[in-house]
Amino acid sequence: MRLGLFFIFSLVLILLGVGCSDRDISSVTVKNAWVRQNIPPQSMTAAYLAIHNEGMATALISASTPAAKVAEIHVMTTDGNIMRMKKIDRLPIPEDGSATLQPGGNHLMLIGLRRNLAPGDSLALTLTFANGQVQTLRAPVVSFRDEGRR
Repeated sequence: MRLGLFFIFSLVLILLGVGCSDRDISSVTVKNAWVRQNIPPQSMTAAYLAIHNEGMATALISASTPAAKVAEIHVMTTDGNIMRMKKIDRLPIPEDGSATLQPGGNHLMLIGLRRNLAPGDSLALTLTFANGQVQTLRAPVVSFRDEGRR
């Protein structure tokens, strides 16, 4: 009887594990984060970074930093010869793919800076993804002069 219950219990555990794999979960890494120095009296700036996803598709759904009142995900669009920023609720990151936030393209807009940012400073950025993953990282502040070296 005990052997029979053990066998049934083992079979149930095996069946529960069927279909579960590491591929069912996204593994997101963030690299090369940096923040553009603001120029007073501006109280906003942008943050840039590279996101790589080694798994199922997900999306960046929010960002925050203690250095600003609000952090928004923005995309850039072109209307004729005019580039426009647009706030979006989520930035898709494809399965086994990447998303790059860079000057002139998608970026994080940091609005309502709590202080001026100077080169050499760094600030914490917390990124939340649709798969439930949350990452907090440090991003250095870079001057306009040094942006081209990024």
